[in-house]
Amino acid sequence: LAGGGLSIASFIVRVYRKESKMSSCDNRQKNDWIARLADHCENTLDLKNASLSVEYYYQSLPLCIIDAVYSIGVKYEGTRNTVMRYCEYYGLPRIRQDKSSVPPADSQESIDAFVCKMQSIGVENFAKEIFRNSQRTSSRQGILKSEAVLRFAECLQENSVNFLQDIPKVIADDTFERQIRDIPGQTSGISLSYFYMLSGSDDLIKPDRMILQFIGNAIGQPSSVKCAQKLVSGACEILRQKYPHMSPRLLDNCIWKYQRGDGNKTVTRGGRDQKERRESVTEESLHIGPFKPDEIIICSADAGPNSQCIGRNEAESFFPRA
Repeated sequence: LAGGGLSIASFIVRVYRKESKMSSCDNRQKNDWIARLADHCENTLDLKNASLSVEYYYQSLPLCIIDAVYSIGVKYEGTRNTVMRYCEYYGLPRIRQDKSSVPPADSQESIDAFVCKMQSIGVENFAKEIFRNSQRTSSRQGILKSEAVLRFAECLQENSVNFLQDIPKVIADDTFERQIRDIPGQTSGISLSYFYMLSGSDDLIKPDRMILQFIGNAIGQPSSVKCAQKLVSGACEILRQKYPHMSPRLLDNCIWKYQRGDGNKTVTRGGRDQKERRESVTEESLHIGPFKPDEIIICSADAGPNSQCIGRNEAESFFPRA
């Protein structure tokens, strides 16, 4: 097909009735899954001393955008360094001093000021000279993440969101969500959920690869992105009886810290433990399903002879839900 000698690895996966049920939370097993997840969290995580990472206390909204966009598909240290470089370049505080409250608007950098900087300097120069990070949203037809950051900020600007205090204007706004999902690399909505979390929302989670792995281990089967939010929120309701401070955001952060220190050096915060060259393929695979009972799914992906030799796990990595 490619005309250059590439072979096509085609995978035919038979999806059984049990797989069909796993994609939905609307069944009798949901309460059992929630109870299992809560019990697994209780036995595995240090919930008594749970606290949010410092990134959840950014001084201003632009930092939340940079983190949310750059964290997809990479090791988190690189994302943290990108935010720090931006703050150092402009002499801006990264973390607020008082973590118990949102900083006054006059002590924050506004979205208007941030957009003005990026538009005047240009996304390519911003990536090279200020962020010093030229990653793209995808290795195939992706845009610079710096451009995605600007477009994200422009969407906020169009909706009159300038400061952390303005975030309630766009939470649960379908029009705003569509605007963000139209940005290349943001179609899954994972970055948007994470952005809301960084900017103060306690009710959402970032259902990335590590969160889904933890949930899968707890309930004994894979979980969809949509189901993950319901399961973590439900587990929080149970855990809150013993840990009154628990929230979905805090539980997500506890799970992520645990998974990150689990001895697997390849895990990422961005939602995937695959190499960045597969980012777009893996992001789309999160939307595979739910399937009809006994449906035959045919999945195809380009793969050269070398990658085919790696083995079955290499093939499955393209379609983790299948």
